[in-house]
Amino acid sequence: ETPPATSTTTAQNVAPRLLDKISVSYLGIFYGPAINHLSSYQPLPEGGDDFDSPQMLENLFNTAYKLNDKMTAGVGVVFWYRPIMGDEFRTNHQTEGAFVMKDPYLKVAHSKVLNKGNLNIAGDLRAYIPATEASRNANLITGLRSTQSTNYQIPNSRWSFGADTLIRANIFGSNASASAKDISLYFGPHVDFQI
Repeated sequence: ETPPATSTTTAQNVAPRLLDKISVSYLGIFYGPAINHLSSYQPLPEGGDDFDSPQMLENLFNTAYKLNDKMTAGVGVVFWYRPIMGDEFRTNHQTEGAFVMKDPYLKVAHSKVLNKGNLNIAGDLRAYIPATEASRNANLITGLRSTQSTNYQIPNSRWSFGADTLIRANIFGSNASASAKDISLYFGPHVDFQI
């Protein structure tokens, strides 16, 4: 008679591998010129060039460890790349050049903070580490950010709509400038069509 499979063998078949719980992602956002007015600068809202804002690629790298089927924890690294006006912009504005590191952050994310039918709200909490010279000079202790992504899928259609919102509070030391920005808010509605 053949003995039954041991619990160890069963556990090995079921237990997820470490690599199955780790993810790496990249997001690039290009801030470029108006389509009808190609230039090295981003446009002003009323038209024309914004000479304080050259073309830029914002790069976000995230690593995450899956805590469960809805939650992850990880680290994010952000840097800017100004491909056209980097060195000239630095000379004229006495600031960073083509490659600019931003403060990294620790992040906890939840993919379904609220999920009711076709409505889903995802969110994350971030704590920024003042690793850049600019943040240290500003006497930043940390920045705390809450991000929410609300999405409603219209039933029996390829359309959905929602909004992305965030609030960030910066915490400064006692030597910070009185003009330091403490709170940042963002609201971005969106309408989506799945092809």
